[in-house]
Amino acid sequence: MELSKPIHWVKVFSSAEKAEAAIALGTAKTVYLKKYDLRIALARNSNGWFACQDNCPHRGVSLATGWVNETNEIFCPLHEYAWSLLTGRETTNHRCGDVSLYPVNVTAEGLFIGLT
Repeated sequence: MELSKPIHWVKVFSSAEKAEAAIALGTAKTVYLKKYDLRIALARNSNGWFACQDNCPHRGVSLATGWVNETNEIFCPLHEYAWSLLTGRETTNHRCGDVSLYPVNVTAEGLFIGLT
């Protein structure tokens, strides 16, 4: 039996209200975690918060500069390729690579992204 790696939660906003003020519904924002040299697209829609790698597997463009729809997909602004924010799989059949996903947790202490 393989044990899952523990999650290290990184605080990116000190409250849900600050996160909501910074990231409008249907959009994403690049979060740079300097300690880990990692760029993550933190996305928001009416279903909640999602996090994935920020660079598009196709051309490296920031996915956070694209948009998020209500079926939990994030779109690259360059060629409109899309990825599921639930599975990480590319959904527009361009045979592009998948994106890495990160768990998001919102508590009274803030908004956190989980790293393994």
